[in-house]
Amino acid sequence: MNKIISVLVAVIFSGAGIALFVSHLEEKLNASSASISEVERYADAEFHNALIRVTDSGGIQRYLTQANRVIHYTDETSEVVGASLLVNQDKGSPLLLVSDRATLLNNNKQAILHGSVRVDREASDDNPAAHITSRDVSIDYEKKYAHSDAFTTIESDSQVTSGTGIDIWFDGPTRIRLLSNARSRYTP
Repeated sequence: MNKIISVLVAVIFSGAGIALFVSHLEEKLNASSASISEVERYADAEFHNALIRVTDSGGIQRYLTQANRVIHYTDETSEVVGASLLVNQDKGSPLLLVSDRATLLNNNKQAILHGSVRVDREASDDNPAAHITSRDVSIDYEKKYAHSDAFTTIESDSQVTSGTGIDIWFDGPTRIRLLSNARSRYTP
């Protein structure tokens, strides 16, 4: 009988220990899932007919983004619908980039223009007028640089140039470089 009682006591204490351990694990799991939900991405602000101005350290406007709708998220990204971006340069005429959708990243220091992207530049003393069509253009505002790996067409004066991929620098007079398979034709 003593043997049965000692086995029962051991089983009861083991069961109590297991119950305590499981309870402790549940508390840890609930605490970790609470911290995970705190970092989940969700929309925290929405703007309609928005203007976003970015100035340099001297207060001169460098970029002006106009959008039909901007949704800002808790991870410091923003989704932009109906985006147009005006890039002012020290030399040369401004660039106008237009896209149906864009994503602003890294606290608005970078952007990705999704889908078809149109880039227009008026003629200036340094550059002729140009109309560029490409897709999925990424922009780094700090480097004053835009890039795409997609097929690109550049129409300028009476010349049409096309190729795969494009680099655009807007740190002075606009510099444009097609990356590969560049072909040009004269159109009267």
